[in-house]
Amino acid sequence: MLPSKTAASTTLALVLLATLPSYAPAELHSRLGGTAAYDDALDITWLTDASASGAGSWDDQLAWVVTLNQAAHLGFTDWRLASMSTSGGLPVGQSSDIVDCSTIWQPLCADNELGYMFFHNLGGTTGQDLTGTRTIGGVTLENIQPLYWSGTQSGTSNAWMYHFDIGFGVWSPRNGMRYGWVVRDGDVALADSDADGVPDGDDNCLTIANADQRDTDGDGHGNACDPDLNNDDAVNFLDLALLKAVFFTDDQDADLNGDGVVNFADLAIMKALFFQSPG
Repeated sequence: MLPSKTAASTTLALVLLATLPSYAPAELHSRLGGTAAYDDALDITWLTDASASGAGSWDDQLAWVVTLNQAAHLGFTDWRLASMSTSGGLPVGQSSDIVDCSTIWQPLCADNELGYMFFHNLGGTTGQDLTGTRTIGGVTLENIQPLYWSGTQSGTSNAWMYHFDIGFGVWSPRNGMRYGWVVRDGDVALADSDADGVPDGDDNCLTIANADQRDTDGDGHGNACDPDLNNDDAVNFLDLALLKAVFFTDDQDADLNGDGVVNFADLAIMKALFFQSPG
């Protein structure tokens, strides 16, 4: 006796469900004052400014990542473009286990870092436009763009990219103009770049040790890395003039090293951060 169509359909549905990839419950957590977000399912940290790279070719975006790492952006030197591999985080040039989402169904398209962000963290569905600024819980992802290069190459002249305006990834010639969205492995809250005993996720000076977290002007930057005395987010000659005006006094904000007096030690800290941003 042949099975009924209903029974056959039920059996097929159960088989398909059994083949779906399984996912741990995902949640994004705000890090580094909202400039980064930790994905606790994939164990990676994203920049929350999704348009920081500007548009460029695949090679342009790889070069941009190099500049981020050379500058130790947010205190780290291991940023990379998000991967299109189901293995996640493959080095540039490796492309195993790539799913071409123009020819396969939605659940499998979600099984890579960019697809996971679209379908799981952002809760998208195929065909949905998720561009723009999106807030999930306590995390705001700013300026999501339609097209992103992944860090995964396809052959010698192509690379994989992902559409956040419709929700799938395909390969494309490397000279196309797309954005890059960077991640790093692990949770930045567990790192301590300056070894001062304060995790980077809570540290108000990422690259200068300041276990006391002293911040006399309350701007979120510890005095040890905050010679921006007029709080215009740049250390320059205006700040030098303000330091000079209180030299050899006990001005708390200009006393960068906390020894009770504004002197040449504080001037040295300002010199080291001159023409940079505080923090």
